[in-house]
Amino acid sequence: MSWVKEADLPELPEIFKAISSNSYALELVEQLNEGIAFGSSSLTRTQEEAIATVVSAANHCRCGALTHGAFFRKHSGDSATASQLLADHTQADLSTSDQVMLGFSAKLTLNPANMTEQDVEGLREAGFGDDQIVSIVLVTCLFNFMNRIANSLGVAVPRPFTRSVGTWLTVPAAEEEWLLGADARLSVNLNWKGLEKALGEISKTTQLQVTDSEAQDTPAEEAPSDPVTETVPTEDLAGNSDAEDSSVCPQIDGNSASNILDNAPPVV
Repeated sequence: MSWVKEADLPELPEIFKAISSNSYALELVEQLNEGIAFGSSSLTRTQEEAIATVVSAANHCRCGALTHGAFFRKHSGDSATASQLLADHTQADLSTSDQVMLGFSAKLTLNPANMTEQDVEGLREAGFGDDQIVSIVLVTCLFNFMNRIANSLGVAVPRPFTRSVGTWLTVPAAEEEWLLGADARLSVNLNWKGLEKALGEISKTTQLQVTDSEAQDTPAEEAPSDPVTETVPTEDLAGNSDAEDSSVCPQIDGNSASNILDNAPPVV
């Protein structure tokens, strides 16, 4: 939902719903997106999404950053780089040419009045042809435009999608409140691999404690007690205790962390 009246078109992405009261403009904006990006440019789809992610992060556009960060991850298969693009693209593990491309897009986004011919020459020196340079400019401008729509009309990011991103997003991006909002600490706590490891250590510690206790205090004929099955409150992991979020925080057995992985939210 956004801050304006929307047409009843549930199949549309949230960003398009926000302008759906103007059907003519909606059609034009959809065509603009399809004609400039999403595989239509002379860049790779991963490069397009890298630009969209960096532009959205520079604009602090939550809708664009989460959406295109997830798209970059999907097309590149690289969660670490997707996270770094949302935090500081200059630290991302990218080729020199792609770093030059993103530096150009970031400058055009933040300091457009300072663009010079030398910026274009820098792209040429990095190996981009004129057709690709035009694509870099168009993709950058497109997502600045889309960011302005999202930020000015309050385009919301569905909470399940935010939580999905939170399962793979790493610090420092994961600590940015503008990005994850109320779920800013979710990505740290719901890092499933890390959680599995931590729970495995807890399980080992629990078993050792039980064994030590039995050796000292338990009569020989008394059977060892079972490890404790622990319920982790929803708010401990997700910062939210609503019933609808129960699938995010399942019952956690002290002997096994696998059930929490089986119930992990889908990755976009």
